[in-house]
Amino acid sequence: MVESQGSVPLTGEAKAHSAIDYDQVKTIVAPYWHIFNICLRQFEVPTIGEVKFKHPPKFNPDKPTMISIDFMRDKEKNLISATGADAFPSLLSLGVQAGISKFNMCDASIHLFFDHIQHALQDIGAKVEWLTLTPKPRTVFYYSFIKPYPRIRHSLFTITTRHGNKFAADFTIEQFDFEPDMWFQTQEEYLHKCTCDGKHRTADTEKLTKRDERRGVGMDRVVQSVCDDLDMAEWKRLDPDLRVEWLERIVTEVCRKKFDDKGEKRAIGWSEDWLAEP
Repeated sequence: MVESQGSVPLTGEAKAHSAIDYDQVKTIVAPYWHIFNICLRQFEVPTIGEVKFKHPPKFNPDKPTMISIDFMRDKEKNLISATGADAFPSLLSLGVQAGISKFNMCDASIHLFFDHIQHALQDIGAKVEWLTLTPKPRTVFYYSFIKPYPRIRHSLFTITTRHGNKFAADFTIEQFDFEPDMWFQTQEEYLHKCTCDGKHRTADTEKLTKRDERRGVGMDRVVQSVCDDLDMAEWKRLDPDLRVEWLERIVTEVCRKKFDDKGEKRAIGWSEDWLAEP
């Protein structure tokens, strides 16, 4: 837990508020993070064919590892899709799989969950905002047919409590090779550990583009339904070890009704021009 807020030491009362706020906010936002993860596992994505690693030179170990990814195609050069682990080479680590599945999905996570998180936080008098910044990646993924982006713009949620405590919730942090449990931190910790210069700005959710919406197409129908009916009281009552399994059942059932029963594929709106967009 943070001991300071900026350069001002926290009083005993402020420390207590910070600890309580941390637990409250994380408990409320966590189900949305899990829903995102579950959807990514249950929806079809382009199957990864070749993955090439370029590690930083020994004389400059702070540079990120560069990982190029290419896709499997059929005889007509169309993308081949699959779900979950079937979309990746069998020897690829789970960390790299998670990074690839969340590559370029940060704005989509804002589009999919912003309103739901905002509504859920009202009960504790907290607010959520869309934060953009330049991350300090340990790994940079890029498509083999596109040059890697020299400077990445990244999106995440920032939450401010009624006591003024700020927290960062980054639903796609794995794309930069950070551990999954770093998805929720105090904003101070996040800016220190995960950004190049600590600089950031609050963005306007009204400026989310059609591109951002398209990257969530397919999942949006499931996310809307699951989040609208999410029983937050039940989530809080459940043993923490049972919560993800509970959500998995709910998401699976909604996917069945929205897609399987209608004979539709559980597919995100992938296309060649989608892949080429920064």
